[in-house]
Amino acid sequence: MLKKILGFVLIVSLVLPQTAITFADEQKDADIDNQLVIEKLAINPDYQRYLDNPDDERSGYVPTKYLFPTSNESARNTGEQLPAKFDARTKGWIPPIRDQKRTGTCWAHAIMACAETAFKKKGDLTSAEGGFYDFSEGHLAYNTGDKDTDLNTGGYVIFGGMYFSKLNGPVTEEDYPQYSISNAKGDTGNTTFEGVVFNERADKKDGSKYVGDMIVVNKSEIKKFVYEYGILTAVYKDTAWNSEYWQEGYRGTLTQNQNGYHNPDDVGYAHAIAIVGWDDNKVITNRKGQTSAGGAFLVRNSWGSRVGDHGYYWMSYETFADGEANYFVYTNVGEKRDNVYQFNVMDFETVTGMSVYDSVSKPQFIANNYKRSTDKKEKITDVALFNMTVGPTDFEIWVTEDPDWASKFNSGSGEKEDRLDKIGKKIAKFRLTSTGYFSRALNLVDTGEYPLSKDGFTLIAKITPSTGEEARFANTASTKGSEGASYILLKHMSHEEQFISLKQWQNKDIKLSLNAVTKYDSETTPPSVTIPDTSVLKNEFEQVKAKFTSTAEKPFENKMQEINKLDMSDIGNATDVAKLEELKKKYSDLKIGDDSSILSAAAETKIRLAEIAAKNEENKGVFEQHSLADKKQEAEGLAAAIVELKNTACHSYNSILVRHLNPPCQHYLSYSP
Repeated sequence: MLKKILGFVLIVSLVLPQTAITFADEQKDADIDNQLVIEKLAINPDYQRYLDNPDDERSGYVPTKYLFPTSNESARNTGEQLPAKFDARTKGWIPPIRDQKRTGTCWAHAIMACAETAFKKKGDLTSAEGGFYDFSEGHLAYNTGDKDTDLNTGGYVIFGGMYFSKLNGPVTEEDYPQYSISNAKGDTGNTTFEGVVFNERADKKDGSKYVGDMIVVNKSEIKKFVYEYGILTAVYKDTAWNSEYWQEGYRGTLTQNQNGYHNPDDVGYAHAIAIVGWDDNKVITNRKGQTSAGGAFLVRNSWGSRVGDHGYYWMSYETFADGEANYFVYTNVGEKRDNVYQFNVMDFETVTGMSVYDSVSKPQFIANNYKRSTDKKEKITDVALFNMTVGPTDFEIWVTEDPDWASKFNSGSGEKEDRLDKIGKKIAKFRLTSTGYFSRALNLVDTGEYPLSKDGFTLIAKITPSTGEEARFANTASTKGSEGASYILLKHMSHEEQFISLKQWQNKDIKLSLNAVTKYDSETTPPSVTIPDTSVLKNEFEQVKAKFTSTAEKPFENKMQEINKLDMSDIGNATDVAKLEELKKKYSDLKIGDDSSILSAAAETKIRLAEIAAKNEENKGVFEQHSLADKKQEAEGLAAAIVELKNTACHSYNSILVRHLNPPCQHYLSYSP
């Protein structure tokens, strides 16, 4: 049972007769083509049914309040004829069946199955059996923002986009065993992880890997995406276990050929699963006597391997809804990222669609200015955004660290791209053919990374939609994200187009989705931090070492050679005092000379080394604070050299005092007759 309805808002693009607040009185007379419009969608009917039946049994999925825009069917093409039957399991792409047990985490299991497949398909493998990562569904369920911690409350498949975009995950079951579903405690409707405090885990950026894309898919595109990626998350109308929509023989005893579900009546409640294949010739007759028109998807569930055909079964095409954004692919996976600059759009709390009337079939420019939230050195590795433009859309991205970029652009002349090239660096160019959340690596930079060195930077995007389409951008009024502001290029009366902040234009703090994903790096200077030059301190050390060698170490070695010329065997096994007195006289007659210069050099060396060591430890602290591993290693090497020279100096100093100035006394003290 679900005891609580999640507060959740997702607003997407349908044009309403609503115009924007202008930023100056004179703008009231501007053409309507230059005005900016915020658009909203209707309520999802499944969500309304969910509200109307709060006490009914559910399997863990909550319908979204609003629907995503989805790309046109023709927007994506695999370039090859799809077969009548396909099973991604035969490719070795699908991870083992998991069990959500008595929790409402079907949505989390569907998401993680998709992520595990993406890593397997890429060739990023583990030593585990089958080479699949076992990502933690429990960690996802507890780390998606403001979601209730009750594991039976349910969730949305789009929670994955929020979780991955904030770098909270994925994490493995091995690394975070406290989030294992098997450890969940409590009665149905109140299941939590004991000892895991919800409020302490927000925005920890725990992710051990990186999942960059959340692609929104039309039902008509399911086969294309399964054929290319192997798996996608989906939602269908689920009913009771003994439902007449199942084939005869359900309840865990189905065979591979008698294992299907057909629900053409649009009844029941949403359950999230993963689609891994299809068969155009599969016909399913349910226990109500209803027969499918033909064709079914192969479904991977999260109810353990004892249900259905070892955890899989067939579901008719008609069971899945048309025209609703219930299908998602999580992909574009890679190594861990360290930080993301974004205005929290992926929380989906107050996200709306924004467009400009004159953007149809024309490029549109937007920008996000971010203040650096960390003093650590970092490089931009990816740009990310929530794409709401339907149809193939081209993106070009610039970055600048010039705080006066907007005024310089607005006061300039000539082509917009030329002006941008003068104030910034073009770092990426790509095309998106679907709506959803996407991350793209920098592909116009030689190193594939862009170093940040100042306390703020700006991303600028040129968006060119398909002919007849309108450039639209996800935006939010959330204040939970990074600090900064959003801009849009608009025409101001008869003047040239200018970048204007959305806060100025709309008279409220609206932010756009255009994000920077970064990795901490030791080669870039962070803002407001002076990184010590290790070579300066090392040179000081070398000078001290050279002086010690010439004034103390060499003379000391010479004296040692003179001492060693004595016939030490004379001590032998002598036991009488007379013999010992002769030896004392023999030693005292040796002219050692003046050792004051050696003593002075050794003492001075000890003092200078102490000073250098203290400064080196201070430097090492700076390197540790800013994760400068290579610099820290240099400091540790210098520290070892300092210790070695200090020991040599101390040995010279003490040996001269104790042994060289009175060698007979040293031997006398160590002699036992």
